[in-house]
Amino acid sequence: MSDLSLEAHRLAVADCHVLPLHGIGKRGCTCGRKCPSPGKHPRLPNGLHDASGDPQQVLTWWSRWPNANIGIRTGHVGRGLFVIDVDGAEGEETLLELQRRYGRLPETRWARTGSGGWHAYFAMPDVALGNSTGKLGPHVDTRGDDGYVVAPPSRHHTGGTYAWHNRTPVADLPAWVVGLLRPPPPVVRPVRLRGNVDNYAAAALAAECREVETAVPGTRNHALNAAAFAIGSLVGAGRLQESTARLSLLAAALTCGLGEVEAERTIASGLTAGARHPREVVA
Repeated sequence: MSDLSLEAHRLAVADCHVLPLHGIGKRGCTCGRKCPSPGKHPRLPNGLHDASGDPQQVLTWWSRWPNANIGIRTGHVGRGLFVIDVDGAEGEETLLELQRRYGRLPETRWARTGSGGWHAYFAMPDVALGNSTGKLGPHVDTRGDDGYVVAPPSRHHTGGTYAWHNRTPVADLPAWVVGLLRPPPPVVRPVRLRGNVDNYAAAALAAECREVETAVPGTRNHALNAAAFAIGSLVGAGRLQESTARLSLLAAALTCGLGEVEAERTIASGLTAGARHPREVVA
């Protein structure tokens, strides 16, 4: 077995959800095209949604593609991982400034990327956090729900290799990172109606479900969280049954491609938060 096969299997045994990525061959990315993301995009038809924590499935994939790079899916799947991606010296300076301002990061698992950057691995918090680019600061990105990262010992197109810096157990993501990344709750304004209040609530639920169903990859969890918060405000006002809201939102989430477990968590969190801010709806 290749080093890539062995590590992919080890990660699956550890309950990480992994997926084979295109590798780097003599002519560049093994996809054979003029590739904007060589060695980083999935081989599987459904991309990160095909990631698996089944060690036997992983062995089957790497038996077929022994030189495939390794992707680890992040977010509320498997053991649940959240990764801070630090790009170069600029990213390191940003991360140092964040720690000076908010507090040091705890000891956790780190990997050196093939381009000379860093990946810091944390436990996924029990809130909906998607992917971000530069939200924490210049050259610092994050990967959560609907995301994945390239894992060691994958090969970079520049000739470098991803490598584990340590094998420290992953730590909880600091609260200050969650606070900086978590989107603020939508502002719920009072609504004054001329018609039937129950009709308004039903129409609002249908509209929020449509927003979720049509959300594009990378925004789906955020859209679901926002919809659940908005509908939760109607549940809190006694205008909708929670069970009706939960089932409708879950159906919309599954339609747009979200996993059932992560969707249920996001819905529960959003409905609970929204119910704390009941929407004033008067006829």
